[in-house]
Amino acid sequence: MVSSYNRWRLLELCVLSLYNTAAALTDWECIVVDDGSTDETLAWLARWRAEARVRNITNFRYVRRMKNIGRSNCVALPRNCGLREARGNYVAFVDGDCFACSDAINGTIKWIKWVEASSAKLFLTSGCWWRIDRKRDPFGKPAAYLPLGPRGANSSVPFGPWFAMKRKALLDIGGFDERFTTYGAEDEDLITRLMRLGYLPERSPGLIFIHLWHVPGVYDRDELQYATQMKISRDDKTNIRNEDVEWGALV
Repeated sequence: MVSSYNRWRLLELCVLSLYNTAAALTDWECIVVDDGSTDETLAWLARWRAEARVRNITNFRYVRRMKNIGRSNCVALPRNCGLREARGNYVAFVDGDCFACSDAINGTIKWIKWVEASSAKLFLTSGCWWRIDRKRDPFGKPAAYLPLGPRGANSSVPFGPWFAMKRKALLDIGGFDERFTTYGAEDEDLITRLMRLGYLPERSPGLIFIHLWHVPGVYDRDELQYATQMKISRDDKTNIRNEDVEWGALV
């Protein structure tokens, strides 16, 4: 499931990288959740659907939230929409500004088969490398893009741009907490809840992504809102969220 808002060029790269897979189309589906974009996302969608027909791609679906609260990093809402729309027993999340450097689909399908055969209680995370801006070195020569990462490798709460899990388990805990409405902590909060329920992380060294948009240390966030979200993550010890509300709705 790919979530995106007003970054159609990066979304295109993300989707194309996912379809660079050896997996059969019948073994997976790609759901793009557009969080009310106002840029050229719909024009891109028309071009992509035309290409998909030529390539006989039948496993692509597009859903659109009609409203956006005006923040490009409000990801809990669209992720929950994708969770609700998904049909498979497992769901994997990736942001639309990430590029798969490996066969993420086939690698995840192999992991799922192993999990099912071993009855392991796991969730899957990937490696991520930040992309740094192209700059000149002190001698004036152009310097190539340099990777910095992997992101989250030393974190006590493993996370990454690719997160796969049993769909039912996520539905049972209410998905992502929709009080998280800007950058930060929504993924760590979800993973912390899963770990409290006995799920363990499985980081795959074969699933590598580049985060195309972010530069290390630079985030699109409101500091007060970010502090509020961090407080939610620290103080709320419950495992089930979004109770008694309609969540994951395409509104």
